[in-house]
Amino acid sequence: MKKILFFIVALLMGVSVWAQTNPPADVTATAMSNTKVKIAWNTPAGTTQPARLNLFDQADMVTHAGAGYNDADVSACYGGQTQWGSNANAHSKFLLADDFTLTGAALVREMEFYAYQTGSSTTSTFTGCYVSIYDTEPIDSTVVPVWSSDTTNCMTSTSWTGIYRTSSTAFTDTTRPIMRIVAGINTTLPAGNYWVSVGFTGSIASGPWGTPRAVLGEVSTGNAIQYLPSEGAWGPWRDGASLEQLGMPFIVRGEFVSDNLRGFNVYKDNNQINTTLVEGFSYIDANLEEETEYCYSVEAVYVSGATAMSDVVCATTLYNPCRIVSMPYSESFDTYGTGNSAYPNVAYPTCWTKINTTTSTSTSTLSYPYISSTYSKSSPGSLYMYAASGYFTM
Repeated sequence: MKKILFFIVALLMGVSVWAQTNPPADVTATAMSNTKVKIAWNTPAGTTQPARLNLFDQADMVTHAGAGYNDADVSACYGGQTQWGSNANAHSKFLLADDFTLTGAALVREMEFYAYQTGSSTTSTFTGCYVSIYDTEPIDSTVVPVWSSDTTNCMTSTSWTGIYRTSSTAFTDTTRPIMRIVAGINTTLPAGNYWVSVGFTGSIASGPWGTPRAVLGEVSTGNAIQYLPSEGAWGPWRDGASLEQLGMPFIVRGEFVSDNLRGFNVYKDNNQINTTLVEGFSYIDANLEEETEYCYSVEAVYVSGATAMSDVVCATTLYNPCRIVSMPYSESFDTYGTGNSAYPNVAYPTCWTKINTTTSTSTSTLSYPYISSTYSKSSPGSLYMYAASGYFTM
């Protein structure tokens, strides 16, 4: 009985392991043009997400999409609020913090935060990000972080979000472009509730200022706290006018330990063609030869280091109808009889596109280029166009 039980347990464990190292499903290769092929696939059986899943996301900031300068998004103060942002200058010990929950044990790879420096352009001026993670609210000064870079810059990238922070009446104001600041974390945390604190540095004098979470129609947007060095203590992050507590927008990315798929590699003729791990479900292979068959396979890569390769799929790039096979190339437009009388089989060069889309053969509805011997301004060396509103020659 013990041997049978051991065999069943081992078999079940084996199935679990195999389920976590399956190859990508439903791999296809499709020619998109004479130089591009798209390779697409689905999640491997037994896994539920790709790498860098948003484990937690409360990056709500946009109150008015496309309402800003040059159709940018807007994060506006509204409902009587006056809080543009809060001081989060790490060098001066100003910090912001908010909580997040992990529903399962997870490898936290990075966190994304949002802040601005008044007067900057849309090129980010941020130079540093300092993060600490706690397993309880850090109001008590005796609380020790479970992970910290409070003295080490952990910023890995920064860029404009496409959002401006504005008042409720000046949506086209561009003085506060909100930047994303990505921090590298790379630590495994068990399931539970956590608090994250953050401070920034920048290359200009303003702030930096942490952007509050903004949800249209809501004045209180969370339970974030702020550390004021003058008081030596944490307290609620409140709007200066409404006194309602605000939230801090941020994203936690990584993968759950139980679903340890990291991403994918794409191979062409057994050679890897992606330079960094693909974290989505498609890849475009470009700069190919026309009318040529290319064959691909996709490899799933797991946190454990295991990999699993898909079957091979192939696609043939399309023919380029406008290919010029010799130089110099000349088209003198000196062939008569290719006008509407020959429609719809007009003898235009194969790489031309007719302007009209109608199937009518009536000259009153056609609008496409051709040569005609019946119109005085259409002759060898010129291009004649007929349209209901008149004649055009070039």
